[in-house]
Amino acid sequence: MAQVTYVGDSLAAGLFASTEERTFRALTTAAVAAGGPSEEQGTAIVGGTVQSKLELNEQLPQDQHLYVVELGTNDVTQVDYQTFAVQYETLLERVREAAPEAALVCLGTWRPPAQGANFDLVIRQLCEEYDGVYRQLSDLQAEPSYRGPEGVDTFEGTSDDFHPNDAGHQAIHERLMSAITVSRQGQP
Repeated sequence: MAQVTYVGDSLAAGLFASTEERTFRALTTAAVAAGGPSEEQGTAIVGGTVQSKLELNEQLPQDQHLYVVELGTNDVTQVDYQTFAVQYETLLERVREAAPEAALVCLGTWRPPAQGANFDLVIRQLCEEYDGVYRQLSDLQAEPSYRGPEGVDTFEGTSDDFHPNDAGHQAIHERLMSAITVSRQGQP
């Protein structure tokens, strides 16, 4: 059975896909399950930052086959990128301690490219240092058809014009899947 863990913020929580099944997380878990049984675990904190995740000091799931780290979007407005680098590296150390053999995919920030550039560079460099694969999201965020519209009822409340819509979640899922291979045994 493939074990998949998501560590993220409101994007991983699914804001604002129309249904939970249309979130990038659910789409990706379903794709992994197509190769065989899978089990999803995760922690997604709306408004979450790397520091807030570290402060929870929770035990990360061990012996996972795939870890998806989707944090940094909220950090852009709360810390400088040097502080973020120290925090992000600490998080990746914890991921590797919990699951040293897991495939690791680190998603960039859901921010306009210029706003999140320094943070995305940190995410990419550190992810690769920890034998992971980085996937950019800022170019997807810059596509207006992947966000909003504001005021639509979703399973997580009324949408805004910042978070991804169904098309945005689909695009994130496709970007994420470009980084992993699903085997017949269901292990990425």
